[in-house]
Amino acid sequence: MKKLFSLFFSLLLASIFTTASAQQNIFVWKNGGNLSVISSENVDSVSFSVGSWLFKITTSTAVSVTTNSFKAMASVSLNENVKSLSVSPEVGVCYSDENSQPTYSDSHEVLGSSMTDYTININYIDPGTTYYYRTYVKLLGEVYYDPNVYSITTLGTKPQNKVINGHKFIDLGLPSGLLWAECNVGASTPYADGDYYAWGETQTKSSYSWSTYKWGSSPAKYNSSDGKTTLEASDDVATVKWGKECRMPSRAEFQELYNKCDWTWKSNYNGASGYLVTGPNNQTIFLPASGYRSLGGLGSHGSCGYYWSRSLNASDTDCAYYLDFNSGYVYPSYSNDRYYGRSVRPVAEK
Repeated sequence: MKKLFSLFFSLLLASIFTTASAQQNIFVWKNGGNLSVISSENVDSVSFSVGSWLFKITTSTAVSVTTNSFKAMASVSLNENVKSLSVSPEVGVCYSDENSQPTYSDSHEVLGSSMTDYTININYIDPGTTYYYRTYVKLLGEVYYDPNVYSITTLGTKPQNKVINGHKFIDLGLPSGLLWAECNVGASTPYADGDYYAWGETQTKSSYSWSTYKWGSSPAKYNSSDGKTTLEASDDVATVKWGKECRMPSRAEFQELYNKCDWTWKSNYNGASGYLVTGPNNQTIFLPASGYRSLGGLGSHGSCGYYWSRSLNASDTDCAYYLDFNSGYVYPSYSNDRYYGRSVRPVAEK
């Protein structure tokens, strides 16, 4: 049964898009709880069946599966009532090893912007793990999904990761056995920046400079007089925020991460830029290029990453060591002033 949807501005949205040749009305209407978007010049009618979709979205079962990847097919086309759209959608696949109904807020890969067939290639996932996936189309902020969800289980043995106080730590197969956190302190996903902390501080603040630094411009702690070269637990934000089993990595542990892992720069990895770090066992962590904070605010965001270690520079106690990277280099042991606000990625023992 067909049902007309009134296009009143008070209830529905009518946006005006200017093209090279003319203006087109883009009508947005409620349809089964979803927003549908269409040009008035490109439809046969503005009368649609209840529950009909603007897009036809299909996903296939996996055509190949390895220990850390899988391949499938996807197809996206317009509903038969729709001739064309005046705006380009985003077509992609969302997937999760935890959510059996994956959404855009889970891991996702962009496939393109055309109404066509696609090959889905998902890489850098865990062995021996079940993943759920489906195709999506995103248009003007609304996301449409294939109603069918598919699942695969990667080959191999599931890694023995660890969860501490709700925080996941990844076993990368490092010689030391050290586990690296999946997220930064203050972040809820591996792709989020998280919070920024001065070295030896455990609270965020609005301004980062020597004048606001907890230990002063001539540091009253961790200096040449007290001989302390490693953060104590009370001054380690990873321990304070996440619990006693967690801590900031040392300078040497950043060096091991650099020496023993493969580092691949990603310019748009689930919406973030940074390094995908693959361990000897093919397990991965992602380090976003979250930049830094100083008196001038947020700097180098999206292009550089700066992650504090817990190690003081004993030869210059105004400074501490940190991981420094951009798309062209990785320095696992750089040193600079302690007052800067930088990211923190915790570690833990097995």
